[in-house]
Parts: sequence; C-alpha cells; structure tokens
Amino acid sequence: ERFRSIIANSPTKIQIKDTEGRYVLINKVYEILFGKTEEEILGKTALDIFPDDHTRLFMAHDQAVLDTGQTIERVEQREWADGAHTFLTVKFPIRGSGGKIEARGAIGTDITERKAAEEKIVEAMKDAQLANQAKTEFLTNMSHELRTPLNAVIGFSNILKDEILGHSVTNNIANIRDNREYQTSRIYSRSFKIIAISRINRDIANIS
Repeated sequence: ERFRSIIANSPTKIQIKDTEGRYVLINKVYEILFGKTEEEILGKTALDIFPDDHTRLFMAHDQAVLDTGQTIERVEQREWADGAHTFLTVKFPIRGSGGKIEARGAIGTDITERKAAEEKIVEAMKDAQLANQAKTEFLTNMSHELRTPLNAVIGFSNILKDEILGHSVTNNIANIRDNREYQTSRIYSRSFKIIAISRINRDIANIS
C-alpha cells in the first residue's frame, strides 16, 4: 500500500510493463498526460493505445532493457495538444526472487521547460559570439582606417620639410609632424588596447 501511495503521489510519470510489453501499472501523472484512465491502459501494449512511430521507438528502448538487463536513460519526445514535450526517461529491469527479469519500469521527468531554457542560452551565446566577432572586425578596420590617413599626413609633412619650404615654415611643419606622430602613437596605443580587450572578451565568450 505504501508503494502504491508513493507511485500515486510522484510528480513524474511512472509505468510498469510485463516482459510482453503489457501495462501492469501506471500512476496518476501518466493518466493525465495521456488522457487515459488506468482501466483503459492496463493489459494493453503501447502500440494498442498509441500506434505511431514515437511509440515504436520507445518500445525499442524497452526492449533494450530486456536484452541487456541494464538500466538505461533516454530523452524521449511526444506531441501533445499544447505542443511537443520532452521527457528524461529512466528505464530499468524489475527482477523476481530468482534474479530473472519479470517486468520493466520507467520513470519519466518532463524537462520541456529546461530544454527550452538551455536552447535559449545556446542561442544567446551564439549571438554574443557573432556580435563580439563583428566588434573585433570593426575595431581592426577602424584602427587601419585611422593609421592610413595619418601616415599620409606625416609623409607629406616630411616632403614639405625636406624639399620645398623654407626654414621658418619647415620648423612649423616639423611641429605639425611631431604633433601628428605623437597623436598617432596615442591612437595606435588605444586602438591596440581596444583590439586586445575585444579579443579577450571573445576568448572568454568562447570558453563560456
């Protein structure tokens, strides 16, 4: 009686079948999920009640328990009126006093919400990695675009200083050049730091 009380009050779906695949016990959660009463199910096989490919796959899992004598764990999915539900199901042999397998039991936990949450996390991580990659590419391109015109300005100022202008203007050009070189070195330094930080963020995202 205590055994049946535990089965009846379990939040997971529980079933026991004989070695021929006929139901000998189900609990209330099972009845609610499948919309069938115990009287409608006991003594029948799963194919008698649910003749579809999902059932054939689940029965193959049942048979694996009989063939190996081992407990197995499977993720099983079935369509309901409110959509697909995913169960983490543990199936196990039930042995008699002589050690012979007389039945097989199954306990299924509905992990639909957990699976959906995991999928959202995976998608969010993928989006974060793509965004981080785009950021790195943008910063790399920005650094290149900053360096190119500044290099041209510095080069042109050198030409003006060395070949064209007089001494006073040359001094001014030298000042421009020196200032440009200083600013360029600062931009280089900051650009490289930004790129380095973005790469670190990318690596951290990849590890996560």
